[in-house]
Amino acid sequence: MFIRLLFTSFFILLLLVPAALKAQDYDFRSKKLEAENGLTNFILNDVFIDQDGFAWLATEYGLHRYDAQEFKVFTKERQGL
Repeated sequence: MFIRLLFTSFFILLLLVPAALKAQDYDFRSKKLEAENGLTNFILNDVFIDQDGFAWLATEYGLHRYDAQEFKVFTKERQGL
């Protein structure tokens, strides 16, 4: 009796899982970030999203701040000895 109840409960749970997964929203937007937007290097070392919504991208050429429209590049000038 206990095994039948366990099997029935497990079967009902399996029937409900796909319904919960289907409720997720699959509508999302993406944007290709290229040199035309101001990205100077396509090799990213790190990405961070701050509390103001800016995306910070670390590359070999410096730090890029992206505000969903354009990049602002922060570089450190190399000084000779």
